Amino acid sequence: MTCKNFLKYAMLALLLLTTNMVAFTDLGVWGAEYSISEHVDLKENKNPPIDEQIIEKAFKKALTSEQKLPDCNSTRDRTFNPEVVLDHDINMPQYKVFIKKGTKFNYLEYRKMQRYMIMIDGNNSMHVEFAKHYLPVSDVVIYNGSTEVIENWVDGHVYIADESFQKAFKTQCLPSVFIQNNHEFLIREYNIKELANEK
Repeated sequence: MTCKNFLKYAMLALLLLTTNMVAFTDLGVWGAEYSISEHVDLKENKNPPIDEQIIEKAFKKALTSEQKLPDCNSTRDRTFNPEVVLDHDINMPQYKVFIKKGTKFNYLEYRKMQRYMIMIDGNNSMHVEFAKHYLPVSDVVIYNGSTEVIENWVDGHVYIADESFQKAFKTQCLPSVFIQNNHEFLIREYNIKELANEK
């Protein structure tokens, strides 16, 4: 080994040894020290715990729809344009008028539905079986019943119909299947008894 190489290795070893010593050295206190004291007041909760049955009842109510619609008495197709016209100006702090009254808006111009949407009566077993058959490619909307009727949610999404939902989609009878056709819905209404007889 040459003297030059020895010096190189010796310097490297020295550098590594001193780096580790500095890395684990206590650097002490820098700046002024202040003592901190906090007062923790642990008060006993005076409110009684919420009963598990009340929680379960509220949860079940949230998963239930009381909206009722009649069964479809014939199988037919119709179209529905979901365009809405604003009946008032929408104001924002940085603008005087952000969107003017009378502006038309169609949700389907901005979003493509990836799945069908099936509206059913949750208390009608034929409707439920119809929806289960199409669950892998559909979202299911429950009227007059609970989401518990659809046992396996992993293949689709299950929603509860409320009054605002009914107004938005103008559903007339059940079961109905909504399919996006450009900027409109194609709605197929099924007479479920006719379907059952065809099998």
